Amino acid sequence: MSLLITEIERIVGEFVENQIFLIEVVQGGTPKTPKITVIIDSEKGVTIKECTTVSRKLNKYLEEVVYAEGNYSLEVTSPGADKPIKDNRQYIKSIGRSFKVLLESGRELEGELKAVDAEGILLYYEKLEKVKSKVFRNKKSKRYNHYLIVWKAQS
Repeated sequence: MSLLITEIERIVGEFVENQIFLIEVVQGGTPKTPKITVIIDSEKGVTIKECTTVSRKLNKYLEEVVYAEGNYSLEVTSPGADKPIKDNRQYIKSIGRSFKVLLESGRELEGELKAVDAEGILLYYEKLEKVKSKVFRNKKSKRYNHYLIVWKAQS
């Protein structure tokens, strides 16, 4: 891990009273104008004001220590709803929401996230199944079966 990323983690860690945590640091741009994207989150979500506060603190560090000439671009943002979860703490704010899970088998499930703990998540989902029904003389009908799936966190 680079010294820059370590320092960004330290600076974002100063906002622990706001329960803000670092999701990812993406370095890009060009050698002439590097771009740093810092993605932060919290269990309650991140406000624009919090992104601005973190950005100002990071800008101060970058201007004083890393890019004295001032040729860089910094973006501090929260992850979008379409982005995959990268930190287990992000599951907490999704409780009660519709949620998609990709299993190791490649199968995708969608359901309501019911609970989160250190061991994993609990997902409630419905599955439409074709079943033989005596009422319809062995014609296939459809019914919903309800399942709970427990996903174990990786250690």
